[in-house]
Amino acid sequence: MRNLVEEYKKGYVSLVETVAGLSPEILSFKPSETAWSVHEILIHLADAESIGIQRMKKILAEDNPLLTAYDQDAFASILSYKDQDYKLALEIIKLLRKSFAFVLEALPAEAWDRTGVHVERGKVTLEELLGGYVDHLKGHIAQIHRNLDAYRALRLVQQ
Repeated sequence: MRNLVEEYKKGYVSLVETVAGLSPEILSFKPSETAWSVHEILIHLADAESIGIQRMKKILAEDNPLLTAYDQDAFASILSYKDQDYKLALEIIKLLRKSFAFVLEALPAEAWDRTGVHVERGKVTLEELLGGYVDHLKGHIAQIHRNLDAYRALRLVQQ
């Protein structure tokens, strides 16, 4: 479990390194009309982080709790992701990960097998859920790289 917690802790640093120095134009660039910009991805990650930690806390504090789903596209639209402060989102992710890593590091071995029931995925252990959030961040870092590649390709075509 220690490796998984370390990966979780390092995720924020990888994210910050990925977006460091990006211009406002690149941050707001969308590779397609339906795709998210890097800015929107960062806001989404802050929301996902807070929801993920709430789910993990429920698994730790309750017996087999129900873990609700949410519509990420509705969040992005209705909560105006494009207008929110991405720097604040990065700070939220940093603080949430730092504070919850403390909880994770102190857990006894048996806590990792505690379960909840996700309304879409079914039964999930704390270990699986944490692994999912580690992978979720990695997936969005890869998405950011794809956005950057699409931006660069478009700039080359325009030259």
